[in-house]
Amino acid sequence: MIQLRKRIMILSMILFSFVSIFSGELLLLDSLATKNEEKIAKEKLEYFRSMEKGDKGIGFTHFLKKNKDYQTPYQMIKKDATYFPIADLDSITYGNSWGGERNFGGKRRHEGCDLMSQSNIRGEIPVFSMSDGIVENKGWLTLGGWRIGIRSNNGVYFYYAHLDSYAHNLEVGQKVYAGQLLGFMGDSGYGEEGTVGQFDVHLHLGIYLQGEMLLQGEDKKYQEEISINPYWILKDLEEESEKGNQT
Repeated sequence: MIQLRKRIMILSMILFSFVSIFSGELLLLDSLATKNEEKIAKEKLEYFRSMEKGDKGIGFTHFLKKNKDYQTPYQMIKKDATYFPIADLDSITYGNSWGGERNFGGKRRHEGCDLMSQSNIRGEIPVFSMSDGIVENKGWLTLGGWRIGIRSNNGVYFYYAHLDSYAHNLEVGQKVYAGQLLGFMGDSGYGEEGTVGQFDVHLHLGIYLQGEMLLQGEDKKYQEEISINPYWILKDLEEESEKGNQT
């Protein structure tokens, strides 16, 4: 009887060990699967944020079709961004500077697109609103200098930085329209209020969406505002403008 009990105890311990090992493996597999899903979600988000188009335009279109959570925010941006912020395209140059390294105020990535003045004269080039919306922010930022932020009708935030001056009577809470004058291009920023001359005259353009606008599916972790590469939006507007001039 005693031997039988010992055998039962030994078998129970062996069975418990197998169950513990199996449960541990399941937990490990579940953890790895979760981490892999998080990695894939981050990769998708970064791909959308960078909006790699150009020669890869077909790939980006395919991405939007497969990832429907990103279709709505993209369409929101496209619907709201109807006006190129600089009227005279010959007065500027711009490239895809998204994600470039920046060091002032700490190492960081460039979250926008820089439209550079050809003449490098502050206060010369007018800056216009890309969208209808409400003035949400206006005034000095250490990084952005004299800046203005417009929240569009669909909730997209358009950020115009390093201005030299503002349009007359433009205040927070005021309604603005696509093509309305916001101010003039400058080189303000990177210092205390009024600092100029730390870099060439240009407009830093940023486009931002709330995290919940981007990730409306399973992943709800990104609640903060997330920057989107404006370069391809600008290129589309430039192409549309050129087509309009040809007709």
